[in-house]
Amino acid sequence: MENNIKVSVIIPVYNVEKYIERCILSVINQTLKDIEIIIVNDGSTDDTKKIIEKYLNDKRIVYVEQKNSGLSGARNKGLSIAKGDYISFIDSDDYVDNNFIEKLYNALIKNNADVAASSVIRKYQRYQKWRVHYTKDYVTDNKDEQFNILKYPDQSYVWNKLYSKKFLNRINYKFVEGKYYEDILATLNVLLNCKRICTVKDTNYYYMVNDKSSITKSKKTVKKETDRYNNQKEAIELCIKNNIKLNKKEYFIKKSEIEFLNIPILKIKENVLYKKEQFILFNIIPFLYIKKDTLFNITVFLKKLFSINNIDQHIIIMFLFIKLKLKYRADFKVEEIKASGINDKKRDRKIIASLTTFPERINTVKTTVKTLMNQTVKPDEIVLYLAEEQFKDKEKCLPCDLLELKNYGLQIKWCNDIKSYKKLIPALKEYKDDIIITFDDDIYYEKDTIEALYNSYLKYPNEIQANRCWRIKLNKNNEIETLDSLYYYLTWENYKQASFFNTIIGAGAVLYPPNSLYKDVSDENKFKEIIPTQDDIWFWAMAVLNGTKIRLNKGYSYNHLTVENTQQYGLCKINNKKSKGMSGKIGFNIIVKQYPEIIEILKKD
Repeated sequence: MENNIKVSVIIPVYNVEKYIERCILSVINQTLKDIEIIIVNDGSTDDTKKIIEKYLNDKRIVYVEQKNSGLSGARNKGLSIAKGDYISFIDSDDYVDNNFIEKLYNALIKNNADVAASSVIRKYQRYQKWRVHYTKDYVTDNKDEQFNILKYPDQSYVWNKLYSKKFLNRINYKFVEGKYYEDILATLNVLLNCKRICTVKDTNYYYMVNDKSSITKSKKTVKKETDRYNNQKEAIELCIKNNIKLNKKEYFIKKSEIEFLNIPILKIKENVLYKKEQFILFNIIPFLYIKKDTLFNITVFLKKLFSINNIDQHIIIMFLFIKLKLKYRADFKVEEIKASGINDKKRDRKIIASLTTFPERINTVKTTVKTLMNQTVKPDEIVLYLAEEQFKDKEKCLPCDLLELKNYGLQIKWCNDIKSYKKLIPALKEYKDDIIITFDDDIYYEKDTIEALYNSYLKYPNEIQANRCWRIKLNKNNEIETLDSLYYYLTWENYKQASFFNTIIGAGAVLYPPNSLYKDVSDENKFKEIIPTQDDIWFWAMAVLNGTKIRLNKGYSYNHLTVENTQQYGLCKINNKKSKGMSGKIGFNIIVKQYPEIIEILKKD
């Protein structure tokens, strides 16, 4: 069969049990039969595999399983084993017309082109509309026309096209792994290097907008939006460098957006060509258009003015007696946790999810635990450490719905009452050679929280990985000062490198590699005496003394949704300087008085 393969169709697959059959059938029933169908199962945890197995009697199907590595990793795997002379990518929750492959294949052969593109129909639950509509067959060798006809970079799709494999090999075509919106740069590589492009009428690719559970169309996160912005900006700058004339509107890219009740309040667009930024109210009314280098104070002001997140990130906001619809909410029932909430495959090092709580939050901690059981990368163990002094009868004091989670992998372990330090210190003693990720007990964690941290760890195994940080600096008197988190999260340049100046905020989740903290970390007498209520500052100091830098997972949200009925308790109240507690600035300078060598380490960073 290998000698007869004309086209290799690559389908990356991840948790698409609802849609994969429709996709497979649309490819199996293509009018061009001389194809191979490469299905790359990227670590699916639902029933996707069972559905695929029903079709493995079709000898054209090549089925591959791999550990979850993301959409780019799955596509790259398919490319590495493809035997066809031409390549097509189809996402697993989309589908195509039955003549899709044949029409594009014939167009490539007829026109001796490198790339052929089809129309795209966006399908919603109740209607559909054209996203790309080619009403005639068009062929061009002109570079500007090629960019214009594909409407790049606004429509930088890889999946409505057929490519010559010789051409892809010539340009060393691969997808960048670990980033979202990788299509933007992959398509730019094609456009800058191809000789001829053709479009094909009367065949369509169906893009399923509302199918959000797949490897390709999951919910928005700050990281995704940041990757989109960075990739678009890099692409446009490369177009300018290569003298490509884009449509005027293509030079504008969305930099950020603030929503209220899912309504866009303020959108900031950047014009990459003229290095200006435009502010738009309600996605309709432009009211500012000024140079970037004069913008900083205005940007901060408008962010603070319009962003509801900055009212108070520790409360559930009520507006006109209507509770806001919270993004990423994970208040699901235990029966919705499939099979097990923890990993069942062997890893070189275990991932331990560690957290603690206290009596006032024992009835709500189950919600946070459920979000940890619903992760895209599951931990090997989830351990809730509780103080024996606070629960005299141990498990008899615990709510039934929390104990029920033991059936899904939760472990409840007992230790001394060392306050919030319980989330890490007992785990450090018990899991010396494993990866420990700490979590707060009052947060709705996004499903990719562990995945983001773990992927960063695999790339930088000797650094602590954090989804949320404070930034500090040394003043002229060698005292530590903390900086406005909003400022630093608007200026990502500060986080390009891991640094001792990045400090830990435990609420975002923090990954500690084995042996990443100084030997004093578990000395209860010291941390109880020096800084009893600021565990994150203690752990940061132990990292600095150990020579372990802290890396912020770029693009991850610095605001988190808190579980209802939790914010009337906790260290955030005790440590609030307005209530005469210990502020972060005071805490940092207390710690460096005890360990003055920290200052010298910071000076060298």
